[in-house]
Amino acid sequence: MTPTLLYLITPLVEDPSAFAPRLREAAETGAVAAVQLRLPARDERSLINHVKALAPVAQEHGAAVVLALGRQAAPPAPGAAPAARMIRVQRMRPP
Repeated sequence: MTPTLLYLITPLVEDPSAFAPRLREAAETGAVAAVQLRLPARDERSLINHVKALAPVAQEHGAAVVLALGRQAAPPAPGAAPAARMIRVQRMRPP
């Protein structure tokens, strides 16, 4: 049986140095197939610096990195379900 792996979607990451330890803790479980890094819409240099700070943290534990650029959505209404999502994925083997 193939193990269940996670696709993590981060909150909007404004400060990569503050978020890196949380990402490392999640990636160290070994159950993460991919991480979607949600990054703020900024200039190209800032985005590169964010990716350089965070991508290796996920990749050193075998997780792929997907970038999502843009603005943070409006906060949920009081009592609404949290926006965080976890999706089960299976590790694919090359043909």
